[in-house]
Amino acid sequence: MSGGAFKNKLAKPIAAEGLYVEIYGSSLFEPDKRELMLFDTLGRPIEEAYIQSGRGNEGFITVKNVKAAQKIIVKHNLQGRVVGRIEQREDKMTGVTLNGIKGSDGKNIYFSGNENKAS
Repeated sequence: MSGGAFKNKLAKPIAAEGLYVEIYGSSLFEPDKRELMLFDTLGRPIEEAYIQSGRGNEGFITVKNVKAAQKIIVKHNLQGRVVGRIEQREDKMTGVTLNGIKGSDGKNIYFSGNENKAS
């Protein structure tokens, strides 16, 4: 999930289907210490870090049967976590909210998945 990570590679395809996911930041894998140092040194806003990098999260999968998926993941010596649940909201909100990960505005980071669409 490099280049476009949470914004373009996660929020955009979810939004294209009219869906939304709230990801609990505490459930995500921790970013590599070198990555934290790099973004800190560059003085970039935290939102940019989640746009450009997976922040320790190599990818996401969506499944109906979590237990079956976890068996496959473990069988291949990988790690997986349930970090959120995709839903179709009545208020038509789409994309991804990173709950507990505050952006430069002090609010949870949110990517609608529609940021690059013409109005």
